[in-house]
Amino acid sequence: MPYYLYESIPKFKSIKFIFTFLSLFYYQLNYSQVDTYATVESNYSDYDLLLNKEKDETNSNFTAKEKKLKNFEISVNDKTEFEKFSFHEKYYTVNYPINLVWDAYGNTKPNECWSGPLTVYKNSTLNSSFHNFKEENHPSFNEGCIYLVRLKLIPLVKITVIFQLTKLDHSEKLIEMTYGMDNTSHGKQTIQFIADGDKTLIKHTAYFKSKSKFRDKYLYPKFHVKYIDEFHENIQKKLIDSNTNYTATNQELIKP
Repeated sequence: MPYYLYESIPKFKSIKFIFTFLSLFYYQLNYSQVDTYATVESNYSDYDLLLNKEKDETNSNFTAKEKKLKNFEISVNDKTEFEKFSFHEKYYTVNYPINLVWDAYGNTKPNECWSGPLTVYKNSTLNSSFHNFKEENHPSFNEGCIYLVRLKLIPLVKITVIFQLTKLDHSEKLIEMTYGMDNTSHGKQTIQFIADGDKTLIKHTAYFKSKSKFRDKYLYPKFHVKYIDEFHENIQKKLIDSNTNYTATNQELIKP
């Protein structure tokens, strides 16, 4: 906004206008999941402090982040009619055989695959025991594990997403991640690995539905592609680094 235009608006009205604009902007940019808010601070300190005042006896030892993990509930299941959901699909081709690619994805730790300017791994837990994995001891992918990841929408605007790894099928070479019930969008993502000679075709599919058709049609696909591109690029870079016997030509990632 030009300086002269800003000065022409009374101070009180300008503050009110900015607040209203940010509120609407914040609502529409709810990409997919829970508790979105604008922030430049990544430790949830103020939010944790607020929730700590409302702790009950059963949750008294958990932080706000841990309670999100502990109370997680999947938003869809095998009986869900996905025909009513929005749909997005993207393919990636990697110049490595399927066994090497599958092992790379299965053995990559969450702080390695959700690591970059757009996505940051925060925490995870095993649903059965609620063993809490922080950054110093997070394991590789485990079926049943629940993940908390921070996504960057635009500068100063970040959101928290929570989902469960509901399927890790070694025979079918399939990974399935399901959104939580409390998330803004319900649905799931699947990553299918398909052998193509000495190469591997990766099909990343998302089914999603929220209360906003505008969000589902215009916002979700736009940001979703950026996040999954970074996710796959992180893992494939690690694949390349760990297989130095391939030539530079074979090491190059091919994207559609």
